[in-house]
Amino acid sequence: MATKTQALRSSAQNANISSTKSPSKPVQSKILNLKDTMESEDEKESGVKEMFEVVMRKLSKLDDIDSRVKSMENDLKDMMSSLEFVHAEVKDLKEENEKRKAEGHKTDERLEKLEDLNTALKNR
Repeated sequence: MATKTQALRSSAQNANISSTKSPSKPVQSKILNLKDTMESEDEKESGVKEMFEVVMRKLSKLDDIDSRVKSMENDLKDMMSSLEFVHAEVKDLKEENEKRKAEGHKTDERLEKLEDLNTALKNR
C-alpha cells in the first residue's frame, strides 16, 4: 500500500495536471488582439476621415462666404464711385445755378435801366 507521503505526492501531481488543463482565467488569443488593433486602427482612420470631411465642408463654406464678401466689397466700391459721381454732378449743378442766378440779377438790373431809359425817352 501506499504510504501517506505517496498519497500526498499523487494528489499534488493530480492538482498540477488539472490546473494546467483548465486555466482559472480565460486567456485571449493573440489573433484576437490583432483583430482588435486592426479594428481600432480602422476606427481611428474612419475618425480621421470624418474629421477631414468636416474640415473640408467648413472650408467650402468659408470659401462661399469669402466669395460673397468679395462680391459685396465690389458692389460697395461701385456704389461709392456712383455716389462720388452724383456728388460731383450736384456740385456742378449748384455752380451752374449760382451762375444763372447771378446772370438773372444782372439781366434784371439791365432791364430796369432800359425801362428807366425808355420812360425817360418817352417823357421828353
